[in-house]
Amino acid sequence: MSTPGFDPDMFLEYLADDRELAVELLTAFTEDAPVRLADLTSAVEALDFESAIRSAHSLKGMCGVLRDREAAALALEMETAARARDDAALRAALPKLTLGLREVLDRAAAFLAPGPRAV
Repeated sequence: MSTPGFDPDMFLEYLADDRELAVELLTAFTEDAPVRLADLTSAVEALDFESAIRSAHSLKGMCGVLRDREAAALALEMETAARARDDAALRAALPKLTLGLREVLDRAAAFLAPGPRAV
């Protein structure tokens, strides 16, 4: 059974203990997620709903790959708000998604750090 947030051990187990693949996927995530979040933040500030939809959808998929249901649900909430052109809901959801992604990025960084894992 998976946990709602990103769990590096469960992620590795999901990948049949393929550490090389886990490192590849987490590295891509740590490089791309901050860019997508910045794009989403800019879109929310500009009330550019189409860009917000694209960015939130991308983040939802990326979090899904990591098996993080919690962050994926937050990204879906933002995507749904953008599709509904609900600027209040979009603005309210952004800090939650930002915090959720920060937690995922912190856990990913700990997993990727050389030496014994502190996760």
